[in-house]
Amino acid sequence: MTDMMFGPSLKLATGQVLHTRLFALLDDCSRLVPHAQYYQTEQLSGFLDCFRQALARRGFPEKLYTDRGKIFTSYHLQVICANLQVRLCHAKPYAAWSRGKIERWFRTLQEDFQARLALDPVHDLAHLNQRLWRWIETEYHLRAHSALQGQSPAERFLQRALNLRTADPQTDWEGLFLSRCQRRVRLDATVSLEGLLWEVPVHLRGQLVELRFDPSLGNAWKSGTRTNSSAVPAAAISSSIPKPITTPTMTALIDPPDPHSAFKTLWGASQAPFAEAVTQPLRVQNLQPVQSPTPAVGRRARLWLGPWTQWRGQNALGPAPPGHPSG
Repeated sequence: MTDMMFGPSLKLATGQVLHTRLFALLDDCSRLVPHAQYYQTEQLSGFLDCFRQALARRGFPEKLYTDRGKIFTSYHLQVICANLQVRLCHAKPYAAWSRGKIERWFRTLQEDFQARLALDPVHDLAHLNQRLWRWIETEYHLRAHSALQGQSPAERFLQRALNLRTADPQTDWEGLFLSRCQRRVRLDATVSLEGLLWEVPVHLRGQLVELRFDPSLGNAWKSGTRTNSSAVPAAAISSSIPKPITTPTMTALIDPPDPHSAFKTLWGASQAPFAEAVTQPLRVQNLQPVQSPTPAVGRRARLWLGPWTQWRGQNALGPAPPGHPSG
């Protein structure tokens, strides 16, 4: 199970005050703490960092029990637990007693570890975490626990963790902790993500694709190949570093495009009969322009396309041709 606790406030060397947040994971069976760490904020990125280190050190749990906080019910965490084959469980509303074990551990931490900070304060976050890890590994894990029949958390964990699923040394943690979303590619081969447009391969136009990205680190993926973008979050489709859409500028004279190729590329069709028709304009034998004795400026001329057509437009420039129904 996991939860978040408000940590001590640190006075930095610069005179600023830093309010810390503690994320911790507790094994329900052995009361062992796979990992706990202080962070500057209580955002999802802090918990994911703590969760990743806990998995790398102690293995994969069968379930992850949390409350109904915003970061614990996010879609990103649900995707990560699905990738890790870990069942994500949430406490029922108004059932605070179900999280009593980790709340009791928070009380032990406050009465033992954080009480010592009043006599020996720290002035930076890194030093605070180092002292926390030393206290957990050298004191708490080796201390006899009243709920474990006299055993320490380390002894109970070694006794019960025989079938624990451990992490492979070659595990791609960044790939497992990516978020996912679906987007439909526009006709101009772009997708919208995080308020920006990103270029994608042309053959994906009109298709519904899945984007895999890391909102905090800005890593882009496609088919297991990662590309980095340190400026802003990146989409998961581009095979190269994605770049925002910019207005193109003409740098040299180019030949006009072939209409057949242009329509074929635009619509993505194997055959383009309409483009072939455009390349060969329609020729009408009975097409005759209506001649006006005096040219009219700003007036629209009308054409007679045959005996079965009607006159179109306004402000006739002359009488109807002989034989026309309106004549």
